[in-house]
Formats: sequence, C-alpha cells, structure tokens
Amino acid sequence: MHEHPSPECPIGRNVHAVLGTELDAAEQAMLDHLDSTTLADLADATRERIAQQEQA
Repeated sequence: MHEHPSPECPIGRNVHAVLGTELDAAEQAMLDHLDSTTLADLADATRERIAQQEQA
C-alpha cells in the first residue's frame, strides 16, 4: 500500500484502516506457509520442474 495516501482522498484516508487487517492476515498466512517449507522442499520442486522442462 502507498505509505502516505492523501487525506484529501476519500479512498486514501481510509485504505489503511480497511485493508490493513486483511493484509496482516495475508502476510501471516504466507509466513505460516513458509515456516513449514524447507530448503529441501524448494530444491525438490526445482528439480521436478527442470525434469519436466527437459522432457518437453
């Protein structure tokens, strides 16, 4: 989100209050997901994609 929305704009002066909670929840969901992801998981996924691309 824009760090300094215009207080003159009806959307700008309300955007943080309206979207802030939603964005916080989305960020927490992402962090929770990443917390259960290992480097081995990412390496495996990368190898799988490379193998699929090489077969194409």
